[in-house]
Amino acid sequence: MEFTVLERLLLGSLLPEKESFVNMKIVSALRNEISFSEEEHKQLNFVQEGEQMKWENAGIVKEIKIGDIGMSIFKKVLEKLDENGDITPQICALCEKLGVFDDNTKGE
Repeated sequence: MEFTVLERLLLGSLLPEKESFVNMKIVSALRNEISFSEEEHKQLNFVQEGEQMKWENAGIVKEIKIGDIGMSIFKKVLEKLDENGDITPQICALCEKLGVFDDNTKGE
């Protein structure tokens, strides 16, 4: 599945800080996959302004494979956000893209 810069930042922010030992290995692998390379940093020219992150060249996308366990981790976090009424429009779009509230929750 291809993800934009914003989607990758959102995905990274959704990954849990604590998890079971086995799942933490998957979380770490996902964090590495979602993160930005030095080349991408140079292209995007990230700038932190207060609580907002800004960048250039927003057309950059990256193919990221999220397996069944990774999807279940994201689904658990997103369901918790949904229960608390904390789904923003950007996270809602990400939920739809991932299909976390559909019957089919498997990544590509």
